[in-house]
Amino acid sequence: MKKHFLLAGLLALLIASSCNKQVENSQQPEEQPEQMKRPEGEYNEMDTAGIRMLTTAAASIDVYPVRGKHNTGYDRSLDGGSKASWNCDRGYSNSDYVAGDHLGIDIWAAEGTPVAATVSGTLTLVGWSDYSGNKVTIKTSTGWYHFFCHLKSIKSGISNGKTVKAGDIIGYVGKTGTASNGVVHLHYSLYPDGNYNRGINPWSLLYAKELNVCGTTTPTPTIKVLDDFTNGVGHFNTSPTFSGSTTGIATSSTATHYKNGTSTHLQVNLNDNTSVTTPWKVRLLSAEGTPGSNISFSKNGIVKLWLKTSNAASGSTVQVYIDDSDGTEGSATLNVINDGEWHGYVFDLTNFNGVNVSGGNGKIDGANVTLDAIVLNSPNRSGTWTAYIDDVEWQPK
Repeated sequence: MKKHFLLAGLLALLIASSCNKQVENSQQPEEQPEQMKRPEGEYNEMDTAGIRMLTTAAASIDVYPVRGKHNTGYDRSLDGGSKASWNCDRGYSNSDYVAGDHLGIDIWAAEGTPVAATVSGTLTLVGWSDYSGNKVTIKTSTGWYHFFCHLKSIKSGISNGKTVKAGDIIGYVGKTGTASNGVVHLHYSLYPDGNYNRGINPWSLLYAKELNVCGTTTPTPTIKVLDDFTNGVGHFNTSPTFSGSTTGIATSSTATHYKNGTSTHLQVNLNDNTSVTTPWKVRLLSAEGTPGSNISFSKNGIVKLWLKTSNAASGSTVQVYIDDSDGTEGSATLNVINDGEWHGYVFDLTNFNGVNVSGGNGKIDGANVTLDAIVLNSPNRSGTWTAYIDDVEWQPK
Protein backbone atom coordinates (compact mmCIF):
# COMPACT_ATOMS: atom_id res chain seq x y z
CA MET A 1 0.00 0.00 0.00
CA LYS A 2 2.95 2.35 0.37
CA LYS A 3 4.53 1.85 -3.05
CA HIS A 4 3.12 5.12 -4.40
CA PHE A 5 4.15 7.13 -1.35
CA LEU A 6 6.64 9.38 -3.16
CA LEU A 7 4.27 10.18 -6.02
CA ALA A 8 1.37 10.69 -3.61
CA GLY A 9 3.47 12.97 -1.45
CA LEU A 10 4.33 15.23 -4.38
CA LEU A 11 0.71 15.39 -5.49
CA ALA A 12 -0.42 16.01 -1.95
CA LEU A 13 1.74 19.13 -1.78
CA LEU A 14 -0.08 20.40 -4.84
CA ILE A 15 -3.61 19.56 -3.74
CA ALA A 16 -3.31 20.32 -0.02
CA SER A 17 -2.80 23.97 -0.91
CA SER A 18 -6.21 24.16 -2.59
CA CYS A 19 -8.64 27.07 -1.93
CA ASN A 20 -6.87 28.82 0.98
CA LYS A 21 -3.13 28.18 1.03
CA GLN A 22 -2.50 31.89 1.25
CA VAL A 23 -5.15 32.76 3.85
CA GLU A 24 -3.00 32.93 6.97
CA ASN A 25 -0.48 35.14 5.20
CA SER A 26 -3.09 37.56 3.89
CA GLN A 27 -4.94 38.82 6.92
CA GLN A 28 -4.80 42.48 5.93
CA PRO A 29 -6.55 43.53 2.70
CA GLU A 30 -3.52 45.49 1.50
CA GLU A 31 -1.36 42.37 1.81
CA GLN A 32 -3.61 40.07 -0.20
CA PRO A 33 -2.27 38.82 -3.53
CA GLU A 34 -4.11 40.11 -6.55
CA GLN A 35 -6.23 37.00 -7.08
CA MET A 36 -7.46 37.14 -3.48
CA LYS A 37 -8.73 40.71 -3.62
CA ARG A 38 -12.46 41.27 -3.83
CA PRO A 39 -13.63 42.52 -7.23
CA GLU A 40 -15.71 45.67 -7.18
CA GLY A 41 -19.12 44.88 -5.71
CA GLU A 42 -18.40 41.17 -5.16
CA TYR A 43 -17.54 39.13 -2.08
CA ASN A 44 -15.05 36.33 -2.18
CA GLU A 45 -14.76 33.50 0.29
CA MET A 46 -12.01 35.25 2.25
CA ASP A 47 -14.00 38.44 2.78
CA THR A 48 -17.44 37.73 4.19
CA ALA A 49 -17.73 40.37 6.90
CA GLY A 50 -20.81 41.79 5.22
CA ILE A 51 -22.81 38.57 5.53
CA ARG A 52 -21.69 37.13 8.86
CA MET A 53 -24.21 35.46 11.12
CA LEU A 54 -23.20 33.89 14.45
CA THR A 55 -23.65 30.13 14.74
CA THR A 56 -26.46 28.86 16.93
CA ALA A 57 -25.88 25.09 16.72
CA ALA A 58 -23.24 22.49 15.96
CA ALA A 59 -22.25 21.89 12.35
CA SER A 60 -23.99 19.09 10.47
CA ILE A 61 -24.52 17.80 6.94
CA ASP A 62 -27.37 15.78 5.48
CA VAL A 63 -26.00 14.59 2.12
CA TYR A 64 -22.56 13.63 0.83
CA PRO A 65 -21.66 16.17 -1.90
CA VAL A 66 -20.08 14.13 -4.75
CA ARG A 67 -22.65 11.85 -6.36
CA GLY A 68 -20.46 9.28 -8.09
CA LYS A 69 -17.24 7.29 -7.76
CA HIS A 70 -14.67 9.26 -5.83
CA ASN A 71 -11.82 9.27 -3.31
CA THR A 72 -12.30 11.49 -0.26
CA GLY A 73 -9.21 13.29 0.99
CA TYR A 74 -5.74 12.41 -0.12
CA ASP A 75 -4.97 8.86 0.96
CA ARG A 76 -1.15 8.81 0.96
CA SER A 77 -1.12 5.05 0.49
CA LEU A 78 -2.90 5.45 -2.84
CA ASP A 79 -2.71 7.58 -5.92
CA GLY A 80 -5.66 9.87 -5.27
CA GLY A 81 -5.79 10.71 -8.96
CA SER A 82 -6.09 7.07 -10.02
CA LYS A 83 -9.60 5.88 -10.79
CA ALA A 84 -8.61 2.48 -9.42
CA SER A 85 -8.94 3.92 -5.92
CA TRP A 86 -12.36 5.48 -6.48
CA ASN A 87 -15.51 3.88 -5.09
CA CYS A 88 -19.11 4.62 -4.13
CA ASP A 89 -18.60 4.39 -0.39
CA ARG A 90 -15.92 5.26 2.15
CA GLY A 91 -13.43 2.48 1.55
CA TYR A 92 -10.48 4.89 1.17
CA SER A 93 -12.02 7.92 2.85
CA ASN A 94 -9.45 10.15 4.48
CA SER A 95 -8.90 13.73 5.61
CA ASP A 96 -6.47 16.13 3.97
CA TYR A 97 -7.53 19.02 6.19
CA VAL A 98 -4.52 20.90 7.57
CA ALA A 99 -5.16 23.55 10.23
CA GLY A 100 -3.88 26.94 9.13
CA ASP A 101 -3.13 25.69 5.64
CA HIS A 102 -5.79 23.60 3.91
CA LEU A 103 -9.11 24.38 5.57
CA GLY A 104 -11.22 21.77 3.84
CA ILE A 105 -11.39 18.38 2.16
CA ASP A 106 -10.50 17.56 -1.46
CA ILE A 107 -12.71 14.95 -3.12
CA TRP A 108 -11.36 13.33 -6.30
CA ALA A 109 -13.93 12.35 -8.93
CA ALA A 110 -14.43 12.34 -12.68
CA GLU A 111 -14.92 15.71 -14.31
CA GLY A 112 -18.62 16.46 -14.59
CA THR A 113 -19.71 14.30 -11.63
CA PRO A 114 -22.78 15.96 -10.04
CA VAL A 115 -22.24 17.89 -6.79
CA ALA A 116 -25.15 18.02 -4.33
CA ALA A 117 -25.98 20.52 -1.61
CA THR A 118 -24.87 19.00 1.68
CA VAL A 119 -27.52 20.96 3.60
CA SER A 120 -30.55 23.12 3.05
CA GLY A 121 -29.94 26.85 3.16
CA THR A 122 -29.50 30.14 1.33
CA LEU A 123 -27.11 30.49 -1.58
CA THR A 124 -24.45 33.17 -1.23
CA LEU A 125 -21.02 33.90 -2.75
CA VAL A 126 -22.11 32.09 -5.91
CA GLY A 127 -20.01 32.88 -8.95
CA TRP A 128 -16.41 32.99 -10.09
CA SER A 129 -13.04 34.01 -8.74
CA ASP A 130 -9.69 33.45 -10.38
CA TYR A 131 -8.44 31.62 -7.30
CA SER A 132 -11.41 29.31 -6.60
CA GLY A 133 -12.95 29.10 -10.05
CA ASN A 134 -16.66 28.34 -10.10
CA LYS A 135 -17.84 28.40 -6.51
CA VAL A 136 -21.03 28.01 -4.48
CA THR A 137 -21.63 28.71 -0.80
CA ILE A 138 -24.66 27.62 1.20
CA LYS A 139 -25.43 29.56 4.39
CA THR A 140 -27.55 27.68 6.93
CA SER A 141 -30.00 29.15 9.41
CA THR A 142 -27.57 28.18 12.19
CA GLY A 143 -24.72 30.29 10.81
CA TRP A 144 -22.59 27.63 9.10
CA TYR A 145 -21.19 28.18 5.61
CA HIS A 146 -20.69 25.20 3.26
CA PHE A 147 -18.25 26.12 0.49
CA PHE A 148 -17.73 24.24 -2.80
CA CYS A 149 -15.17 25.30 -5.40
CA HIS A 150 -13.28 24.36 -8.61
CA LEU A 151 -16.62 23.36 -10.15
CA LYS A 152 -16.60 22.69 -13.87
CA SER A 153 -19.88 24.59 -13.98
CA ILE A 154 -22.63 25.80 -11.68
CA LYS A 155 -26.05 24.33 -12.34
CA SER A 156 -28.52 26.64 -14.06
CA GLY A 157 -30.74 28.46 -11.55
CA ILE A 158 -28.20 28.36 -8.72
CA SER A 159 -27.73 32.02 -7.79
CA ASN A 160 -27.25 34.30 -4.80
CA GLY A 161 -30.27 34.70 -2.53
CA LYS A 162 -32.10 31.57 -3.62
CA THR A 163 -32.64 28.61 -1.32
CA VAL A 164 -31.68 24.99 -1.89
CA LYS A 165 -32.56 21.76 -0.16
CA ALA A 166 -30.10 19.11 0.92
CA GLY A 167 -29.54 16.86 -2.08
CA ASP A 168 -30.27 19.48 -4.76
CA ILE A 169 -27.62 19.42 -7.48
CA ILE A 170 -25.68 22.71 -7.43
CA GLY A 171 -22.86 22.06 -9.91
CA TYR A 172 -20.35 19.59 -11.34
CA VAL A 173 -16.83 18.52 -10.37
CA GLY A 174 -14.11 20.33 -12.29
CA LYS A 175 -10.70 21.97 -12.12
CA THR A 176 -11.41 25.69 -12.44
CA GLY A 177 -9.45 28.32 -10.55
CA THR A 178 -5.72 28.69 -10.02
CA ALA A 179 -5.90 26.87 -6.66
CA SER A 180 -7.04 23.65 -8.38
CA ASN A 181 -3.53 23.30 -9.86
CA GLY A 182 -5.23 21.83 -12.93
CA VAL A 183 -6.32 18.72 -11.01
CA VAL A 184 -9.97 17.63 -11.23
CA HIS A 185 -11.50 17.56 -7.75
CA LEU A 186 -14.05 19.24 -5.49
CA HIS A 187 -12.80 21.33 -2.59
CA TYR A 188 -15.32 21.40 0.26
CA SER A 189 -14.99 23.65 3.33
CA LEU A 190 -17.19 24.18 6.37
CA TYR A 191 -16.77 27.32 8.45
CA PRO A 192 -18.74 29.33 11.04
CA ASP A 193 -19.95 32.91 11.26
CA GLY A 194 -18.83 33.84 7.74
CA ASN A 195 -15.17 33.48 8.80
CA TYR A 196 -13.31 31.15 6.41
CA ASN A 197 -10.17 31.20 8.57
CA ARG A 198 -12.12 29.42 11.33
CA GLY A 199 -12.97 26.49 9.09
CA ILE A 200 -13.31 23.13 10.82
CA ASN A 201 -12.35 19.66 9.60
CA PRO A 202 -15.56 18.32 7.99
CA TRP A 203 -14.24 14.81 7.41
CA SER A 204 -16.16 13.05 10.21
CA LEU A 205 -19.41 14.62 9.00
CA LEU A 206 -18.68 13.60 5.41
CA TYR A 207 -17.71 10.08 6.47
CA ALA A 208 -21.07 9.58 8.20
CA LYS A 209 -22.94 10.28 4.92
CA GLU A 210 -20.48 8.61 2.51
CA LEU A 211 -22.50 5.51 1.60
CA ASN A 212 -23.95 4.39 -1.75
CA VAL A 213 -23.35 7.77 -3.37
CA CYS A 214 -23.48 6.23 -6.85
CA GLY A 215 -27.07 5.06 -6.43
CA THR A 216 -28.58 8.31 -7.67
CA THR A 217 -27.42 11.65 -8.99
CA THR A 218 -30.23 13.57 -7.29
CA PRO A 219 -30.28 12.35 -3.69
CA THR A 220 -32.74 13.75 -1.22
CA PRO A 221 -33.15 13.03 2.46
CA THR A 222 -36.37 11.35 3.57
CA ILE A 223 -38.78 14.27 3.75
CA LYS A 224 -42.54 14.45 4.09
CA VAL A 225 -43.77 17.72 2.59
CA LEU A 226 -46.67 19.11 4.58
CA ASP A 227 -47.06 22.20 2.38
CA ASP A 228 -44.77 23.77 -0.23
CA PHE A 229 -47.21 26.40 -1.59
CA THR A 230 -46.35 25.61 -5.20
CA ASN A 231 -49.93 25.77 -6.40
CA GLY A 232 -51.75 27.60 -3.62
CA VAL A 233 -52.16 28.02 0.12
CA GLY A 234 -52.37 24.26 0.69
CA HIS A 235 -53.78 23.38 4.12
CA PHE A 236 -53.61 27.04 5.24
CA ASN A 237 -56.90 27.93 3.60
CA THR A 238 -58.48 29.99 6.37
CA SER A 239 -57.90 33.59 7.43
CA PRO A 240 -55.40 34.36 10.21
CA THR A 241 -58.32 35.29 12.51
CA PHE A 242 -60.22 32.05 11.89
CA SER A 243 -58.97 30.54 15.14
CA GLY A 244 -60.67 31.77 18.29
CA SER A 245 -57.31 31.81 20.09
CA THR A 246 -55.85 34.41 17.71
CA THR A 247 -55.50 37.80 19.41
CA GLY A 248 -54.29 41.30 18.62
CA ILE A 249 -54.88 41.43 14.87
CA ALA A 250 -57.70 42.79 12.73
CA THR A 251 -60.05 40.68 10.63
CA SER A 252 -58.60 42.39 7.55
CA SER A 253 -55.46 40.25 7.98
CA THR A 254 -54.86 37.77 5.15
CA ALA A 255 -52.94 34.61 4.24
CA THR A 256 -52.66 34.36 0.46
CA HIS A 257 -50.70 32.58 -2.25
CA TYR A 258 -47.68 34.62 -3.35
CA LYS A 259 -46.33 34.01 -6.85
CA ASN A 260 -43.60 35.90 -8.67
CA GLY A 261 -42.11 34.02 -11.61
CA THR A 262 -41.02 30.66 -10.23
CA SER A 263 -41.17 31.85 -6.60
CA THR A 264 -44.24 30.72 -4.67
CA HIS A 265 -44.89 31.15 -0.94
CA LEU A 266 -47.60 31.74 1.62
CA GLN A 267 -47.83 35.50 2.18
CA VAL A 268 -49.21 36.53 5.57
CA ASN A 269 -50.27 40.14 6.11
CA LEU A 270 -51.18 40.81 9.73
CA ASN A 271 -52.92 44.11 10.49
CA ASP A 272 -53.20 45.63 13.96
CA ASN A 273 -56.52 45.57 15.75
CA THR A 274 -56.43 49.14 17.02
CA SER A 275 -59.25 48.53 19.50
CA VAL A 276 -57.11 46.26 21.72
CA THR A 277 -53.65 46.47 23.24
CA THR A 278 -53.03 42.75 23.72
CA PRO A 279 -49.91 41.07 22.29
CA TRP A 280 -50.39 39.36 18.95
CA LYS A 281 -50.80 35.58 18.89
CA VAL A 282 -51.71 34.44 15.40
CA ARG A 283 -52.68 30.79 15.06
CA LEU A 284 -52.42 29.97 11.35
CA LEU A 285 -54.44 26.78 11.32
CA SER A 286 -53.57 23.87 9.06
CA ALA A 287 -56.78 22.35 7.64
CA GLU A 288 -58.74 24.20 10.35
CA GLY A 289 -56.72 22.29 12.95
CA THR A 290 -58.58 19.05 12.23
CA PRO A 291 -56.17 16.11 12.70
CA GLY A 292 -58.00 13.87 10.22
CA SER A 293 -57.55 16.49 7.49
CA ASN A 294 -53.80 16.92 8.04
CA ILE A 295 -50.82 14.78 7.06
CA SER A 296 -49.72 12.31 9.73
CA PHE A 297 -46.03 11.93 10.61
CA SER A 298 -43.92 10.19 13.23
CA LYS A 299 -42.94 11.86 16.47
CA ASN A 300 -39.40 10.61 15.83
CA GLY A 301 -38.37 13.56 13.73
CA ILE A 302 -38.43 17.31 13.26
CA VAL A 303 -40.83 19.82 11.76
CA LYS A 304 -39.11 22.53 9.76
CA LEU A 305 -40.44 25.61 8.04
CA TRP A 306 -38.88 28.53 6.19
CA LEU A 307 -39.84 32.09 7.07
CA LYS A 308 -38.80 35.47 5.71
CA THR A 309 -39.71 38.91 7.08
CA SER A 310 -38.24 42.38 7.34
CA ASN A 311 -40.79 44.30 9.43
CA ALA A 312 -41.33 42.14 12.51
CA ALA A 313 -41.40 43.89 15.87
CA SER A 314 -38.56 43.27 18.28
CA GLY A 315 -39.39 40.22 20.37
CA SER A 316 -41.44 38.44 17.70
CA THR A 317 -41.34 34.63 17.78
CA VAL A 318 -42.60 31.61 15.84
CA GLN A 319 -43.73 28.20 17.09
CA VAL A 320 -45.81 25.23 15.97
CA TYR A 321 -48.80 23.52 17.53
CA ILE A 322 -48.92 19.74 17.24
CA ASP A 323 -51.97 17.48 17.65
CA ASP A 324 -51.04 14.23 19.38
CA SER A 325 -52.94 11.47 21.18
CA ASP A 326 -54.07 13.56 24.14
CA GLY A 327 -54.66 17.02 22.69
CA THR A 328 -52.78 19.94 21.20
CA GLU A 329 -49.22 20.76 22.25
CA GLY A 330 -47.37 24.02 21.70
CA SER A 331 -43.65 23.99 20.97
CA ALA A 332 -41.10 26.27 22.52
CA THR A 333 -40.83 29.60 20.67
CA LEU A 334 -37.98 30.57 18.35
CA ASN A 335 -36.94 34.18 17.83
CA VAL A 336 -37.87 35.53 14.41
CA ILE A 337 -34.85 36.72 12.39
CA ASN A 338 -35.87 40.08 10.93
CA ASP A 339 -33.36 40.62 8.08
CA GLY A 340 -35.46 40.07 4.96
CA GLU A 341 -33.81 36.71 4.19
CA TRP A 342 -35.09 33.15 4.33
CA HIS A 343 -34.32 31.23 7.51
CA GLY A 344 -35.19 27.68 8.49
CA TYR A 345 -36.87 27.13 11.87
CA VAL A 346 -36.58 23.62 13.30
CA PHE A 347 -38.86 22.11 15.95
CA ASP A 348 -37.56 18.85 17.41
CA LEU A 349 -40.44 16.52 18.23
CA THR A 350 -38.17 14.11 20.13
CA ASN A 351 -37.21 16.85 22.59
CA PHE A 352 -40.34 18.96 22.49
CA ASN A 353 -40.50 20.53 25.99
CA GLY A 354 -43.53 22.55 25.00
CA VAL A 355 -46.73 23.81 26.60
CA ASN A 356 -50.26 22.47 26.79
CA VAL A 357 -52.58 24.25 24.35
CA SER A 358 -55.73 22.20 24.87
CA GLY A 359 -56.06 18.84 26.54
CA GLY A 360 -52.36 18.03 26.28
CA ASN A 361 -49.36 18.00 28.59
CA GLY A 362 -46.72 19.90 26.61
CA LYS A 363 -45.08 16.69 25.39
CA ILE A 364 -45.42 14.53 22.30
CA ASP A 365 -46.96 11.24 23.44
CA GLY A 366 -48.60 9.74 20.37
CA ALA A 367 -46.48 7.69 17.97
CA ASN A 368 -47.93 9.63 15.04
CA VAL A 369 -49.00 13.27 15.12
CA THR A 370 -50.18 16.09 12.85
CA LEU A 371 -49.49 19.79 12.47
CA ASP A 372 -52.25 21.88 14.04
CA ALA A 373 -50.89 25.36 13.28
CA ILE A 374 -47.99 27.70 12.72
CA VAL A 375 -48.11 30.40 15.38
CA LEU A 376 -46.68 33.90 15.01
CA ASN A 377 -46.27 35.95 18.19
CA SER A 378 -45.51 39.63 18.54
CA PRO A 379 -45.71 42.38 21.13
CA ASN A 380 -48.65 44.70 20.48
CA ARG A 381 -47.75 47.00 17.61
CA SER A 382 -49.26 49.26 15.00
CA GLY A 383 -49.27 48.80 11.25
CA THR A 384 -48.82 45.56 9.30
CA TRP A 385 -46.48 42.63 9.79
CA THR A 386 -45.78 40.86 6.50
CA ALA A 387 -44.20 37.42 6.67
CA TYR A 388 -43.58 34.79 3.99
CA ILE A 389 -43.69 31.07 4.81
CA ASP A 390 -42.49 28.19 2.65
CA ASP A 391 -41.66 24.47 2.64
CA VAL A 392 -43.32 23.19 5.80
CA GLU A 393 -41.78 19.73 6.16
CA TRP A 394 -41.22 16.75 8.43
CA GLN A 395 -38.08 14.65 8.33
CA PRO A 396 -36.77 11.87 10.57
CA LYS A 397 -33.92 12.39 13.00
